[in-house]
Amino acid sequence: MKRKTSYISKRRAVYLIIVILFFALPFLRINGLPFIRFDLSEMKIYFAGGFISSSHIFTILLVTFALLFFFIYATQVFGRIWCGWLCPQGLSLEIIPIKDTRKKKAGVYYFKRVSLALLVAFLAVCGMILYTMDFTAFITRFSSGAIHIAWWFAALFLFLFILWGRKFCTTVCPYSMLQSIMFDNDTLRIGVFPETFGECIHCNICARVCPAGIDIRDGLSSKCVSCAACVDACSNVMAKKDKPSLVGYFFGGRKFRPFKVNKLITLIVGLAFVGISAVAFLGVKELKVTMNSYNKTEAAGKTLYQLSITLENKYDENIAVQLYNGENLITLFTLPTKDIKVVDIEFEAEGQPDLRARALRGRFEEWVAVPLKD
Repeated sequence: MKRKTSYISKRRAVYLIIVILFFALPFLRINGLPFIRFDLSEMKIYFAGGFISSSHIFTILLVTFALLFFFIYATQVFGRIWCGWLCPQGLSLEIIPIKDTRKKKAGVYYFKRVSLALLVAFLAVCGMILYTMDFTAFITRFSSGAIHIAWWFAALFLFLFILWGRKFCTTVCPYSMLQSIMFDNDTLRIGVFPETFGECIHCNICARVCPAGIDIRDGLSSKCVSCAACVDACSNVMAKKDKPSLVGYFFGGRKFRPFKVNKLITLIVGLAFVGISAVAFLGVKELKVTMNSYNKTEAAGKTLYQLSITLENKYDENIAVQLYNGENLITLFTLPTKDIKVVDIEFEAEGQPDLRARALRGRFEEWVAVPLKD
């Protein structure tokens, strides 16, 4: 007997990993900073032990464009894998399945479904809020009723989960509408294998189990969410006849072509945005150095420099600041968070000085060139 496929178990395993990561990442910290957080109170985005403030909106925009083009590239190559395997809407429907309510106890079913949907929506909103503040602040605000907006989000999620289900995916979701212009003949899809189309026994099981309400035998549809429910159903039926499933994943041209011209252009644009984002991010300075006065005096073949500079600490913590001329340390001091300090320095140098300020924050450091004025 042919082995049955079981995409549903694989999909549920992926969903389980997503749920664990979703609730675990807000608690993960690197070098004392959140691994990922969109801090609305400080208007900063933390990621992987670093952060970028909202004042660098250009860099954030570049990263957003890079992610967008990579998402488009993934769609061009792998179709609606996001919808079937990663989308939170699909995940919620695995927890809150839709059943035939024409049977008895429909009222009990609706009560359980509404209650479970409310619980899922509430936990999802709480998880989202944890990406904007730490757990202690969340508990404090929640206990005092300061996060009442979470209930509005819960109501929205409840509405989507209960009343729309997969209808949201096929009628409202813009991604469903846009995929038609991103697909080509080589995109990964679910369909009846052309060479086995004549073997269909017309049991209609593939159409009955489809959460989007389509018949995969009619060809590619923008409503298909690539969940593979029809693949498992057909596999179960055909296994009894010692045959493989007539439905499955395949690339339109039956070849994996990730570097076709249109896909390659999208990938190159995405990589270009990544490169520009990296350059812009490396240019982000949280230690601001301004020259106030600059004087130099020639004496005995050497030059005496007298400077007054202002340093501003934009970090959310105290930093150690060191002033160098080339490799020579001139002075060092501690600069409190959000503080501004005027520093007067005097040093001798031969030729044009190379004055730099070094900010130390834990294991991180930042070098800023001190602008000189003649």
